[in-house]
Amino acid sequence: MIGALLGLGTAALLGWTLFATTLRLDLRCFFQVTGILLILFAAGLVAHGVHELNEAGIIPAVIDPLWNANAVIPEASFVGTILKTLFGYNATPTLTEMLAYFGYLAGVLIGLRLSNRRAEKAESLPAQSQA
Repeated sequence: MIGALLGLGTAALLGWTLFATTLRLDLRCFFQVTGILLILFAAGLVAHGVHELNEAGIIPAVIDPLWNANAVIPEASFVGTILKTLFGYNATPTLTEMLAYFGYLAGVLIGLRLSNRRAEKAESLPAQSQA
């Protein structure tokens, strides 16, 4: 009974704290940051997928490894593990992994820019027709 009451009290306190602190949160900034993080996360997944295809021999690695960053940030270190988990960090990437990573980022950025241009044109059309 005491554990249940402590759990409910803690949940209520955390809920109230979350509510009180998010009232001042700039949602536009929050979603911009989380959107960027999701794009980087997805690029890491693409690069990791290409890495697995390289290991399976389906896609040639071309240059293996492209560089070795184990002296700077080893994959087995705490920071390397976090980067690998979140963004697909590889201390010894192949050329095809890097092409996939940056190709994905370029494709998404071009798509977002085109989408924003279309949205701006759509917003300006009703204003021109009313004048």
